[in-house]
Amino acid sequence: MGKEVKEKNKNTGLKVIIVILVLALLAAVGYICYDKGIIKLPSKEKKETIEKKDKHDNELSQGEIDDLKDFAKEISNNFAEYYPLTDFSKIDNQTILYWTLERIGFNEVITEKEVETEVENYFGKNVKVKHEDIECPTSDEEPIYLYEEGGYVPNPNHFGHGMTRKPQAALFYVSGEKKDNSITVNFKILYSNTCSDTCFLDSYYKSYEDSVKGINALLEGDEDSEEGPGVNLTEDLYKTVEVRVPVTTFKVEKTDTGYTLKSVEINE
Repeated sequence: MGKEVKEKNKNTGLKVIIVILVLALLAAVGYICYDKGIIKLPSKEKKETIEKKDKHDNELSQGEIDDLKDFAKEISNNFAEYYPLTDFSKIDNQTILYWTLERIGFNEVITEKEVETEVENYFGKNVKVKHEDIECPTSDEEPIYLYEEGGYVPNPNHFGHGMTRKPQAALFYVSGEKKDNSITVNFKILYSNTCSDTCFLDSYYKSYEDSVKGINALLEGDEDSEEGPGVNLTEDLYKTVEVRVPVTTFKVEKTDTGYTLKSVEINE
């Protein structure tokens, strides 16, 4: 019995020694391969290169920035009154319809499909348009277009008149990044004064609300200027008020036809 125990302990000890020797041999072979350059560990420089490549892949090109600026400007010129915009149901249906009318053009006939396509191109499935007469944003007396089954036609009882223009947005790029088709882009936006018919853009504000109310102007034109009171909004002039302008963040999705809006947030 004692002899069997001793023999078993001896075998166990041999196994342990063999395992240790195998591990030592593997470690030695690994070191030799590494020392000879057969196996290479990622260098610090290589890791930094990979990180820079990933970061570069997420950066927006100048062409993308320009396209996104045009897209965000179109949204801001027409829907800034609803900012911040995360709940698309709060956009008034008449605002959507009149915007599509301006986008498509005041044609003799506008089809339902044309309206729906324009909305989907900018808002994806987030906005569902209700087809109805398109009201005149300046006059409550007569609709500007009448809805008939399948499309829209000009209202013969609506006569031409002056218009009040919404504040116009001037966008300045701050930053942006993309991941696959999802894009986040930040702009600082100045809103011009509202205008009836033709007039000078003689003041700029940090928000749509301030512009509509005509309060807290950041930039104002000189009424005594020989060139008129309009503000020539250059990059240098914007820089003088930049720190007082909040960042507006647009989250969009890249599509085959351009971009669709996911949300707009304002970061004071």
